[in-house]
Amino acid sequence: MAIIGMGPKGLYALERLLAQIKYNTIDQCIEVHIFNADENFGSGNVYAKNQPSYLIMNYASSNINAWIDETPKPIVQQPLSFIEWLKENKVDKRSNSYLDFAPRAIVGEYLNTVFKELVSNSPESISYYFHPNIVADIKKTGDKFQIKEQSDSNYLSDKIDNVLLTTGHLGAGADFISEQPASSFINFVYPTKTKLKDVKTGKVVIRGFGLTCIDTVLELTEGRAGIFKSGSSNKMKYLPSGKEPNCIYIISRSGLPMFPRNSSEEEIERLVYFTEENIEAALKLSFVDLFLPLIKKEFYFQYYKIAFKIKNLELKFDEDFETVTAQVTEFHSKFPEEEKYCWDQLIDPFHGQATIYNDQLIEYLKFLISEAKKGVHASPIMAAVGTWRKISPIFNKYYSFGRLDAKSHALFDRDYFGLFNRLSYGPPIINTEKLIALAEGGLIDFSRVRNAEIIHNKKNGYELILDKKSSSFRRNAENYDTGKIKIDTVIDARIPRGIDRRPKSLFSNLLTKGLLRSFKNKNNGYYEASAVDINKSGKAINANGTLEDNLSLYGTPTEGVTLDNDTLSRTRNNFASIWAQNVIQDIQNKNKQNLFNNTINVH
Repeated sequence: MAIIGMGPKGLYALERLLAQIKYNTIDQCIEVHIFNADENFGSGNVYAKNQPSYLIMNYASSNINAWIDETPKPIVQQPLSFIEWLKENKVDKRSNSYLDFAPRAIVGEYLNTVFKELVSNSPESISYYFHPNIVADIKKTGDKFQIKEQSDSNYLSDKIDNVLLTTGHLGAGADFISEQPASSFINFVYPTKTKLKDVKTGKVVIRGFGLTCIDTVLELTEGRAGIFKSGSSNKMKYLPSGKEPNCIYIISRSGLPMFPRNSSEEEIERLVYFTEENIEAALKLSFVDLFLPLIKKEFYFQYYKIAFKIKNLELKFDEDFETVTAQVTEFHSKFPEEEKYCWDQLIDPFHGQATIYNDQLIEYLKFLISEAKKGVHASPIMAAVGTWRKISPIFNKYYSFGRLDAKSHALFDRDYFGLFNRLSYGPPIINTEKLIALAEGGLIDFSRVRNAEIIHNKKNGYELILDKKSSSFRRNAENYDTGKIKIDTVIDARIPRGIDRRPKSLFSNLLTKGLLRSFKNKNNGYYEASAVDINKSGKAINANGTLEDNLSLYGTPTEGVTLDNDTLSRTRNNFASIWAQNVIQDIQNKNKQNLFNNTINVH
């Protein structure tokens, strides 16, 4: 069998496979081929253990656990959660900082340790074959598969009974540029030390304003010997080394940053409107008509629950939402100075502005930090945006496998997936503080963060311009040097959802030959997601509409059919356990068939 992609998801699948082999006393010889883009088995590129310490998680250490609490138990005698492993191996008694948000490299070291433990504790009947290379293609001959690596023109001679695809992201597309010289265009930043080492000290544009953007910024500043220091007023300042780019421009579709999160990783207590009971009572699973109104009500209630608490009052829940809004109206009549909740203001405080000015965005980042430091139990706005983290697991049940109607599915993918990620899954506060320090020091320029585009031509190279269609561009062209800025390097820091469809990529090849097919939501309409079709066990559905019983997907390749796979989660969209059970069942069935055939031959 083969596992293609040995990052966290591949690791989890291997763990369940070994647990099932031991539990079912499978003692026959089994070959396990493990493919990974490089030698970071267990961690993958994003969590590679050779990364610098300033690249830190946005996921609390307390949530990380490579082991799952289910039967059969792991083959390792003392499986340690990340926190337990940290306390035994990494945490200095004088500092517990890793117990909040750890460096990504430390998480990678933990995952790599788990991988080594699994391999070393495996039954002797298992033979491992490690392939540190990108898989370019798979072909099926009869009921077996053959795999071709990117560095080889031929398929490997080994014939594989069962394949699991858990590949992560290898890069973003380049849809906004017609030509991409390798020296000045970077489409994937991990590992940052390697991918960004040749970026010149000129003007840089980063496309995307998420977590990958922050990692990129830190690599180009702190990674080049710059130093962040806190002054007497706890205001962070940046001391440049002179090796940084002259200026870093950040651009994105919304032009808005992610909400930072505090280290306590607090969560709201419970949902009151967005409940399965209310959803199941609906006749139609429409995002606009059902889910969005419930989401808005929940955000509203959680916001005012904290606003009331701050004034030593209690907002009383009522199924009749007008009863709640009446309490809020009375609240504001008593406290007119208190900020009123507004959905539109929450999701875009610069609504209606074609451009966002540098100083505006810096002040907004400072506001977000002040609220994040209060946490969800003391900041109404953080309680509101933290609501999505509670909603997401429930919504996933109705999003997955086309339960939403086609129009709703398309709308959520286009307009709301990114929005909720921005509101609820942002960076640790310290990383936002670093962005502010860099902007105030002039190394980051936010003036083009919204309504800007990159153009490329052979004569002038890359140029950053404001959207010519916007009134702001026409009004401010003179102030922006006729709207054009010459750029030396373009970095795509967006992480695409779903599968990589670039020509000659693995998934493109598998779609072309019909081993996979695109997922099409035909529920009261039509929508083709950036995903491949699978059944509820994670098994691939081929171009003929039949199951590929021995070709399964898990993690990133299932996005678009499932929602938010959460790379480090053992329970979210857990196809690993199902896959391992199916592999064992297949082995047992073949053993029974062989025993039957041998019995027939004897007689």
